[in-house]
Amino acid sequence: MKTYFYSKLKSKLPELVEKIKNLYKDNLIAIVLFGSAASGDLSQSSDIDLLIILKESSKNKRQRILEVYEKVGYEFEGHFLSPLILTQEELKKSFSFYVGILKNCEILYDNANIVKELINMIDKKKQKKEIVEKEFKGTTYWIIK
Repeated sequence: MKTYFYSKLKSKLPELVEKIKNLYKDNLIAIVLFGSAASGDLSQSSDIDLLIILKESSKNKRQRILEVYEKVGYEFEGHFLSPLILTQEELKKSFSFYVGILKNCEILYDNANIVKELINMIDKKKQKKEIVEKEFKGTTYWIIK
């Protein structure tokens, strides 16, 4: 069941997407909501996990986060923003990391269908048993062959 906080946030997400689009303009490839905000389990103390994919950036990851905080804000609708900002090239190097992020995500913006293609690729690899989902003591992890 979706929480009250999720329902409240859901109606305001287009506003957040527009702020991020205005910041990055043509350099923006995708915005993905993940974690409790995407699954509907958002509580009063939850943060808003965002994966932001850029074409390129000369800034390091910390500088990119600070830029979002300065230009978009630290919080949105009473929840702290927790952005992960990667370039397209960095995303290619982080395959094992985003398998978990994209498992239960909500695509907010994907101008080139990159995220949709990644999810389809992951699903195909799972069907072929090239990615196997495991659980240990309540923590999910993946074996990637």
